[in-house]
Amino acid sequence: MKTARLLSVLLVCFGLTVVMPSFSSETVSCYAQVKLTQDKNKIEWWIAEIKDPLNAQRAQDVRDFAEKFSEGENITKSPYRELVVNTYIDLLFNDPNIKVRENAATGLGFLGDNKAAPALKKALDDKDTEIRIEAAGALVRLGFGKDEKVFSTLEYFVRGKDVEKWNIRITYLTTQTTEEREKDKNNSILGLRQQAMWYIADINIPKTKSLLEDMTKDPGENVRKWAEKLLKDKFIKK
Repeated sequence: MKTARLLSVLLVCFGLTVVMPSFSSETVSCYAQVKLTQDKNKIEWWIAEIKDPLNAQRAQDVRDFAEKFSEGENITKSPYRELVVNTYIDLLFNDPNIKVRENAATGLGFLGDNKAAPALKKALDDKDTEIRIEAAGALVRLGFGKDEKVFSTLEYFVRGKDVEKWNIRITYLTTQTTEEREKDKNNSILGLRQQAMWYIADINIPKTKSLLEDMTKDPGENVRKWAEKLLKDKFIKK
């Protein structure tokens, strides 16, 4: 039995999956324990990667890890869920990289744990526009779309209110003219409005439909097209 147990441990450690129906429940328990250790090691490795300031692509890694973790089997029962969620909440509020903070908000939506809701609601008041939108989108994903603060935050950006007050992250080239810079800024604003519109369209309530109908009359052609498409996809019965 000791030999069989050792064999199962070695096979798991080398990433091989085998079926050994003749082994006892003690061996299966050993396999599960080793698998659990492997999962913990992988998660700790990922967390180290997304917190490593020398990792040039860690902002993208933050998003990718949340998606991969959320796709895992029985993720709602994962013993590491709290560890991951708490890590993302810490990144959301304390990381010096603004893009990491934004993707941490998005990631909390992917992770699907309602315990993140208070942190995300706090982030609705963040100074950064993208973080506010992503926090609201994550709350919609978690089922809090009908919350008045969530809806009003997204509506604010969908309607393009007070754009001069938006804290938009945009980098200009030194060679750009004033006109080119203004065009880039307007394109960024449009992109943010579109993102907010996609999120709010998943809140299936009458005032969402009314909002999208209003947006079909927006002066901007792209805004009108997005609103028409979302109305068709989300609210018009086929």
